[in-house]
Parts: sequence; C-alpha cells; structure tokens
Amino acid sequence: MHRRRHNLALLLGAMATSLLWPALDARAQESTEAPSPIIEEVANRDDRAKKESANQRPKLDRSRRRDGQYMVDDRGRRFRVAFPLYDRLSIEGNTGFSPLGEGRNPAQVGGRLRSDLSVSLDFSEDEVWWRMRHKLLDTSLARTGEAEAFRMQGTVLEARYLRHDLSTFIVVPAANDFRLPGNFDIALDYTLGRYDFTFGGGSLSSQRIDVVDLSFLMDFIRDESYRHRFAIGMASWYHATPGDLWQHEISPLTAGKILYGWDQKDGLFRFYTEAICGAALTVNTEVVDAPMDWGWRCRSLLEMEWTPLAISDAPLSIPLEVRADFPFEDRDAFDVRATLGIRWSLNLD
Repeated sequence: MHRRRHNLALLLGAMATSLLWPALDARAQESTEAPSPIIEEVANRDDRAKKESANQRPKLDRSRRRDGQYMVDDRGRRFRVAFPLYDRLSIEGNTGFSPLGEGRNPAQVGGRLRSDLSVSLDFSEDEVWWRMRHKLLDTSLARTGEAEAFRMQGTVLEARYLRHDLSTFIVVPAANDFRLPGNFDIALDYTLGRYDFTFGGGSLSSQRIDVVDLSFLMDFIRDESYRHRFAIGMASWYHATPGDLWQHEISPLTAGKILYGWDQKDGLFRFYTEAICGAALTVNTEVVDAPMDWGWRCRSLLEMEWTPLAISDAPLSIPLEVRADFPFEDRDAFDVRATLGIRWSLNLD
C-alpha cells in the first residue's frame, strides 16, 4: 500500500516538472535577449535630452533668418540685433574732465539719467513726413574736487524736428511771381532749461542757466529716416549767468549753426557734431544805465556712441561727449568739457 502511494507521488512530480520546465526555460531565454523597443526608445530620449541641455545657448549666426529688428536662430528663438537710439531710458556711469580752459580740473566720476522719445507723423498723401525727437530730463551728477561738493548739469527738454517734403520750393514775390525748387528739408532744433550748478556744505551756486536755444535749419541730405543729416541755418539764444550782478546774453537770430549727424541703421553706432557762432548782446540788469555790449561767441558739441553688446536685448554702449565754449571777448574763459562712460538702455519702442 505504501509502495503504491510512493510510486503515485513520483509520477505526479514527474508530470509537474514536465509541465513547468518549458515556461522556466522560455523566461530564461527572454532575460538573455535584447531589450524591448520601449526600453530602447526611453534610453534614446534620455540621450537626446542630455545633448540638448548641454547646448542651450542660441546660435548667434547672422546667416539665420532676420525678422525686423530681431534674429531667429535654428530653434526659433528671437534675440534683438537692432536698437532704437531715440526711444529709450538710459542710465550711465561716466568720467568727466576738463583738459583745457578756465574750468580745468582732474577727472570726476559721476552718473547720468536721460530719456529719449520720438514721434513720427505721416502725411504721405501730401508727400510730407515729420520726424520729431525729444530728450527729456537729461540729468548728470558728479563729485567735484572740492570737499562735500557736487556738480549737477542737465536739460529739461531738447528737441529736433525735421519736415521731409518731396516738393519743397521757394517763392520769389515779384511782378511775375514764380517759384524755385528747393532741394532741402526744413528743420527746427530747440533746447529749454539747460542748467549747471554746484551744491554741498550748505551752499548752492549756479554757474549758468541757458533758458532757450533755437535754430531754424535747412537740411540738404533730405533723409526721410532722419538717420543722416547735414544742415545749415540761423541760431538764437537767451542765457543768464547768476551772480551778484546777473548777466543776460541774448542773440536775436544773429548767429549761424552748422551740423552733421549719421546713425548706423541698426543703432549700433552714432556720430553727431554741431557748431554755433555769432554775436550776442550782454545786459546787466542790476546796474543802472549799464551799457549793452555786443560780443562774439562760438560753441561746439561732439557726440559719439558705440554699442558693442546687449544683455537680454538691452544694449550696453560706450558714449563720448565733448563740449567747447569760446567767448572771443574773454579768451581766458575758454572752456572744454568731455565725458566718457558706459550706458545701459531700456528700449521704449
């Protein structure tokens, strides 16, 4: 009886082994075969992600597609390559010095804040276009060589207007009225409220207040984009010099002005220079029966700006400005001032 049970158990064990062995063998073979397609796809995806993360910078290759003021790289990302010179808010750190003249002094470290806004009016039906540029609240502050003394200079408003007309002409009133073609555009430049004073140590002294400067010009280049200028015309001004005896200097359109300016198309470089020379009337209002004297004076301005790079579409530029003032009646008062700095600008267009 026991032998039968033992033989039956051996028979059942042999049958179970024969049934389970193929499944175990198949599983062992699967473990030694290549991974499934799903596993391979996940691995390839991880490799691509690693390569993309190692190359996240845009390719600044100018052979890529241009889209207005932007470039588009091969990944579709846009970055700015053209910057507005007359629509921006600028913060500047600079070094100013006066190498020549009455105000000669060592280098002075300072800062400057300014805003530029432009307006364009299109009357293309009449073949007339207006270009208007404004510089608002231009303010600079620098430490002077004296203890606890600061110098502040600035301008409330400086504007340059150009009327571009394709059919400019000059009318000559005579017995037989006729008109002549005028190969120039009409321009108007003006400045309001330029000031210069020092303060510190409980004292305040003003060196000059340029109340208004006004110029009527003829622009012969006639660039409708207003990037290239060459103009000649008449100039006038009213300046006041504070002191124990205030002096008022008035030039009633008795001066001339000449200017030249050129801006690179993408706003990466700018050059501008002007010169004003003429006669002015000086009046001392606090002196009874004070004589009114005529005197000659010349002033010049040179501005250059170069933008070598931009950080997150905000240009970083290097500006240079040189101003000179030469009164012919008092050559000892000849003055030259220059500033060189680094300017960061926020685009407002």
